[in-house]
Amino acid sequence: MINFSNKGIVSISGTVIAECDTRSRKLINFMKFFNASKYSLTVEIYDAYTTTTITTTSVALLGGDHLIEDNSFYLEPGDKITVTCDVPGTSFSISGEEVDLKKR
Repeated sequence: MINFSNKGIVSISGTVIAECDTRSRKLINFMKFFNASKYSLTVEIYDAYTTTTITTTSVALLGGDHLIEDNSFYLEPGDKITVTCDVPGTSFSISGEEVDLKKR
């Protein structure tokens, strides 16, 4: 397993913040979101095996609020996490562990 992290800005139209290609699996153990303005945020996980999307979080936050998600999410090949926000400038940070299936 190797540690990974990603950070950036969430697009109003949606941003994929983590995904697994056909060679890996990921354990997501931390996600953090922030905006200085009032904002609504939705986190969705796409399950490639069932071809369904599940909303894990949908919340309205006050300006300056952080949303910290420290529940673990396990992503299989083809799965992805997408975040949408109703205002620009929402930052995200995500981290976890990745297993490279080719090295097994």
